[in-house]
Amino acid sequence: MNRLPEPNPPAPQAQVPQRVPRKEKGARGKRWNGVFTLPSEGGVASGAVAPGLPAGVGSLPAQLRSLRPALLLLATALLLFSPALHAAPVNRPSGGGPGGGGPPVGCLAPAFALPDLSGRPLALDGLRGRPVVLNFWAFWCDTWKAELPSLRVLAEQQDEMGFRLVAVSVDGTRLAEFERLTGGRVPFPVLLDAGGAVSRRYQIRHVPTLVVLDGAGRVRFVASGYPGNAVVLRELRKIGG
Repeated sequence: MNRLPEPNPPAPQAQVPQRVPRKEKGARGKRWNGVFTLPSEGGVASGAVAPGLPAGVGSLPAQLRSLRPALLLLATALLLFSPALHAAPVNRPSGGGPGGGGPPVGCLAPAFALPDLSGRPLALDGLRGRPVVLNFWAFWCDTWKAELPSLRVLAEQQDEMGFRLVAVSVDGTRLAEFERLTGGRVPFPVLLDAGGAVSRRYQIRHVPTLVVLDGAGRVRFVASGYPGNAVVLRELRKIGG
């Protein structure tokens, strides 16, 4: 019986030492728009063992790279649904109601009667039949000084457009500076809500807050922070149209 020849043993292959790539600048990751990016391909190579680290640690970046889609999705979800990132600023116009302060749009505005700077009472019901712009402000907050020039210009259009502008001081205090700067003379009534009862009924949370009513006394527009005369006039034209 002939014997099959023994196969030639394979030639020994030279052992090529594994080269550990150098860590490139930025391989530790970076933060961009609140998302932490994982180490790039320039970090420790997959399967390579970094000097001074135990076996198996060098493959960690590869494991993290396999999780990159899930981690990015999680980070995006946190950014989109984080309340802190989407909190509305105080001076952003709102739709009224509990979220932004002021009465809900579409409701009947609460009736009230308050004294003006001279002590004469003014009732909201007496203004029925025409739109009313209520501007809630406070003299302890310097925003009234920035508003006043715009309100003076707006008041000049009352007769032409058939509306009435009324300012309400949310607590009726600190009148000395207002009277010193204006002489107590402005082209619209300034009412004093001493104790803040009316402001609470109107759910005022920020000053200034502007409320536009139609001729039937229903709330048609609310803004936390003065939105500017162009916006106010636009809302009044909607009522008139």
